[in-house]
Amino acid sequence: MNWFLFIIAPCILTEHLIANINPVAEVIEIKGEVNLQPAVMDRLPGPVIAGRSIYNGDILRSAPGSQLQFQFAAADIRVTASGISELRIDCNHEGCYIKLNYGNLFLESSSNNNDKFSVLTKYGEIILHDNEIWMTRSITSKDRIYSIKGAVTIIPTMGIKQHIETGGRFSINSDGEISIDKISNKMLPDH
Repeated sequence: MNWFLFIIAPCILTEHLIANINPVAEVIEIKGEVNLQPAVMDRLPGPVIAGRSIYNGDILRSAPGSQLQFQFAAADIRVTASGISELRIDCNHEGCYIKLNYGNLFLESSSNNNDKFSVLTKYGEIILHDNEIWMTRSITSKDRIYSIKGAVTIIPTMGIKQHIETGGRFSINSDGEISIDKISNKMLPDH
C-alpha cells in the first residue's frame, strides 16, 4: 500500500504544478492603465503590455478610461474589458470561466468552441457560444447582459435558465429580480 502512495503522490502534485505553466490567453491590446495580479508567486504583478500571457487564476484590473483586449488560446473568444473592471480567468478540465467582479465586458465568441466557456458573476453564468455580448456588472451588484449577435443563455443562481435573442437585454440585481427587455439606444452603456 505504501508503494502505491509513493507513486501516486508525485503524479497528483505534479499535475497541480504543471497546470499553471501553459498560458490560457494572450493580451492583444492595451489602452490606459491595466494591472495583472498573477495567481502564482513566481511571476511578478504589474502593468499589462500587449503580448503578455495570461495564466489560470490571474486577476486583471483596469483603471477609468482604460481598455484591455485579450484572446483565449484554446478557443476563438475575444474579450474586451473597459473602464474600471476586475476579472479573473479560471480554467480547469471542463472549460474556462471569466469571473467578473465588476466592470464592462464585450465578448465575441464563435461556434468552434468545443470546451465550455462562460462568464460568472455572483448572480449567474453567461454561456459563450457563437454570440456577441456586452455586459456590465456594477459594484452595487447589478448585472446587465446585452445580446448584440446570436442567442445568449443565462443561468441565474436563483431561478431558471433564461435565453435572450439578438437585441435583448437581461438584467438581474442582488434581490434576484430579473427583467428582460429589447435594447434601445437609451439603454446602451457608454463605451
